[in-house]
Amino acid sequence: MKQIIILIILLINLTSCNSQVSKTISNFDKLNLIQNEIENNSTNEKTYKSLDSLKNVTDGADAELYIEIYKNAIIYDTEELLKFLNNNNKKIDENVVIFFTQDKNIYNLINEKLNRKIKKSFIYDSDGYTNLRREKSTNSKIITTINTGEEIDIIDNTDKWFLVETKEGKLGYVHNSRIRYKNGNESISGKWNANSECENPIGIEIMKNEELIICVESNQYYIHLSKVNSNDNIIIYRLKSITGPVGEDVFSEAYINDSTVVILERKDNFKIKLNWLGYYNKINGERQYSEALISNQNPVILYKCDK
Repeated sequence: MKQIIILIILLINLTSCNSQVSKTISNFDKLNLIQNEIENNSTNEKTYKSLDSLKNVTDGADAELYIEIYKNAIIYDTEELLKFLNNNNKKIDENVVIFFTQDKNIYNLINEKLNRKIKKSFIYDSDGYTNLRREKSTNSKIITTINTGEEIDIIDNTDKWFLVETKEGKLGYVHNSRIRYKNGNESISGKWNANSECENPIGIEIMKNEELIICVESNQYYIHLSKVNSNDNIIIYRLKSITGPVGEDVFSEAYINDSTVVILERKDNFKIKLNWLGYYNKINGERQYSEALISNQNPVILYKCDK
């Protein structure tokens, strides 16, 4: 009788263990359940809570399936997915969006479904370039650098770190302080002065070919610059020559190279910002005469004189 009781206890424990095993669902099975709910239009809060829980635990084949299912959720079940994200103060998994950048049809469809308007803009950084980063942090890995004046597409601007795409198709994050939007296309040729009344002869003149002349000291010191790169808002300049009695004392052949010496930013049709970087000495690799030239400020705001 004692042996029978022990056997019954063992059978009960075995049944309990089997029950526990049956309740353990693999990530692969969870993902397939989510996919079935998307296909059958039966998703709810629980569906996307389950999908969100798998964001950082999938790898290998499971990771590929997660990306595919998340993409399907964006495309075929946009409303329910966004409702879940909004209710729980969460954001779209940008890694999924980035994964499909090489497939322009899917990539564009994802952005269309998310009602993301790709905004044309460009980089502005006084260093002459900025870093494209993998994550929203200055400590994140640098994917590449983007030169000042280079156009980019803004994919998502809902945070201080914008998700952008470069002209080479690389996606990453740039801080919004390094991004500028385009203004109008009116010519900025003419004379500009730090004094809004244009009474001071010290200032700049932008020629119709966008060559720039800086008058540092009237009849004494002129800096002639050639355009290197530009778009609607930014013009990058390199040194062409220095003229005038005082200018000749400053001039050195070592300053004539392709390095940027001025970044000009259009603020509006009657106001621009001039950032003087100084001459770059290609022999010793140093910047020289980088102090303010045409006012006691650098960068300096200049006003159009011939309005």
